[in-house]
Amino acid sequence: MGVHAAGFAKPLGFTDAQLFSAIHGSAEDPVCSQDKAPIFRLADELYATNHSGGATARHVITVTWTRLYA
Repeated sequence: MGVHAAGFAKPLGFTDAQLFSAIHGSAEDPVCSQDKAPIFRLADELYATNHSGGATARHVITVTWTRLYA
């Protein structure tokens, strides 16, 4: 767990399940609300493209952008 999660999660009202999901989970976890899931999915995809050789917006799948603009 990072220092920011350790220091700020509880005071901001994050539950243990939410904190665990933020670190180890995905946008499909039950603790992730439907309105926030596309943001988590975007972060996961940008992280994945960054570690595969280049993080640019064109690498993020169209479905994620469509959900964000909905």
